[in-house]
Amino acid sequence: MSVPKTRAADVLGVSVTTLDKWIERGALPVVRRRDSARSELETGAVLELAVEVAHLREGGQRRGVLAGAVQRLEQRRDAMGTPGYFPDQARERKADFETLTAAERVAQAISLSRTATRIAAAVARASH
Repeated sequence: MSVPKTRAADVLGVSVTTLDKWIERGALPVVRRRDSARSELETGAVLELAVEVAHLREGGQRRGVLAGAVQRLEQRRDAMGTPGYFPDQARERKADFETLTAAERVAQAISLSRTATRIAAAVARASH
């Protein structure tokens, strides 16, 4: 599953421009859909990053939050011996796409949107 960049930026509390810079650095996994020229981000990656961003903001960090969150996740993966920032899930995404009906994909997108909204609300509450 994937989430649009604008939604991911909202959830993470950063601008789309900032998000694009991290995508260009290869720090965030991008999903390109066959039916669209727009790129989206892997849902799991965005959610994992949102949790780290929220922790840093709860700790009082206001600047460089996304950079700090990426660094923390990379350090955790290095310590665990996990290669790369995010595992390659292309085969799983393709299998899901091929086995799910359009209605099931829409239901997943709705569920993701609700989840992203809840995360954004929690982050907003935590930063006030």
